Amino acid sequence: MKRLAALIAMLFVAAYVAAGTEPEVVRWTLDQNPPSLNVAELRLLGYERRCASGQTAEGRISYELVETSEKVEVIIKIVPRSGTRDCQGVPPTPIVVPLGQPLGERRLVDGATGHVVRPKDR
Repeated sequence: MKRLAALIAMLFVAAYVAAGTEPEVVRWTLDQNPPSLNVAELRLLGYERRCASGQTAEGRISYELVETSEKVEVIIKIVPRSGTRDCQGVPPTPIVVPLGQPLGERRLVDGATGHVVRPKDR
């Protein structure tokens, strides 16, 4: 009976994930020229990969920020649109990410791709 209950629970989780309700980690680019070393916030564009009926991810986009003395890593997540949607292209969604301290000499990293974005003052 425990195995059956565990199997049913796993199927519900799989159906939940398959339905596209889990936030998706997406790549991002700068919504500006490369930031200077003294910038205290990042203006980014998040790129949703799933179909969204041509709509931005406004209201469905969030970020995670990991700051160390050597790097600033930004992870952008987008919750998929609910309901029926078509795939006519998805425009990027702007998001502002405040930093705990200016970027300085730290590397700026896209957490989805591992790509390092270099500030213009380097």
